[in-house]
Amino acid sequence: MRPLTPLLLITVLSTLVVSIQVSAGEQYMSRLYIDIEQEATENVALSVNELEKQINSMQDDYTRASAEKFLAQHYAAEKDYPKAIEFYTKAIDLFTGSQAYMIRNRANVHIKMEDAKNAEKDITQAEKIQPVNPFLFLRKGELANLKENYKEAIINFEKAIGLIPRFSGAFFGI
Repeated sequence: MRPLTPLLLITVLSTLVVSIQVSAGEQYMSRLYIDIEQEATENVALSVNELEKQINSMQDDYTRASAEKFLAQHYAAEKDYPKAIEFYTKAIDLFTGSQAYMIRNRANVHIKMEDAKNAEKDITQAEKIQPVNPFLFLRKGELANLKENYKEAIINFEKAIGLIPRFSGAFFGI
C-alpha cells in the first residue's frame, strides 16, 4: 500500500470539507474525484464546475452565499479576477452575516487588478460595517501602496500589527 502523499491527503480532506446544506432535507456533496494519477488542479476543476452548475438550485441564501464565496476564493486564487469579483458580489448581495469579510476580500481582488477606485469603495463599505479589524487596515495599507501614498500605508500596516502583533501580511506590506 502506498503511503498518503501530502497532495492525496489534501484531496481527501477537501472532499470531507466541501459539503454544503442545500435545503432541510438535501445536502450538496462535492464530487471531488480522487485519482492519484490525476493532477489536483483537474480534481478541483471538476468540483468547481459541478458547483457552478448546481448553485442556482440552492434554496437557502446562506448556503448559496457560502458556495458563491467558495467560488470567489477559488477564482481569486486562479487569478481569474473578474469571475472572483462576480462571485463575491453575488455572495455579498445574498448574505449579510460575513459581509465585511467578503467586501474586504473583493477589495483585495480590486487591488490586485490595480483598480483603486473600486477597492476604495469596498474598503469604505467594509469600514462602515466593521471599523476596527486588522484585515481592514491591511487592505487600507495595500490600497495606499497602490496609490503610492507610502506614509498612509505604513500607518495602516502598523494599525494592523497593533491588533495582531505577528501579522505577517502587514509586516510584508511595510
